[in-house]
Amino acid sequence: MATEHLLVVRKALKARKPHFVRQNSWKRKNSRISAPKWRRPKGLHSKMREKRHGNLKTPSQGYRSPRVVRGFDGSGMRTVLVSSPAQLASVRDGGVVIASGVGMRKRLLIIKESLKMGLRIIGIDAESFVKAAEALLEKRKKAGASVPVGKVAASKAASKAAVSGELSEEDKRLQEKKSAEKIITRRV
Repeated sequence: MATEHLLVVRKALKARKPHFVRQNSWKRKNSRISAPKWRRPKGLHSKMREKRHGNLKTPSQGYRSPRVVRGFDGSGMRTVLVSSPAQLASVRDGGVVIASGVGMRKRLLIIKESLKMGLRIIGIDAESFVKAAEALLEKRKKAGASVPVGKVAASKAASKAAVSGELSEEDKRLQEKKSAEKIITRRV
């Protein structure tokens, strides 16, 4: 009950909160500063840094949401960032957010495990993702190696020659040419 009230309070506070913009970013159209990402004003005579009346607002702790509902999503669930299936054991309730660096196979394992546990996955339609991912993995498995056979044989021959110390005529010419280029560039 209390968290529902605080979620309403947080929504009202966020509606009143201004959009924080980098100082003078609206004046720079075609430069690297033109992106409106927030950066703290650091100028010696900056009116924005001094928080003078009539200038843009800067972020401060007064704009924060209530402590009890920090980290909740819009529906009132606490989100937990997960990067392995083992981390799902620590999730009691709330939503699961899968880390962006997780690959396809591990992502599939995390989704299947969270569906078994009855956890909500935020940002993904779980059932359709599982079907698509399994189809893609099967397709990759059937395709096998994507490297052409000729390149594999050539690389194996080159590695054997490097191990034994024998070089072909073409490799010898390339090494001589590289050493000549080094000598020329050193003198210049």
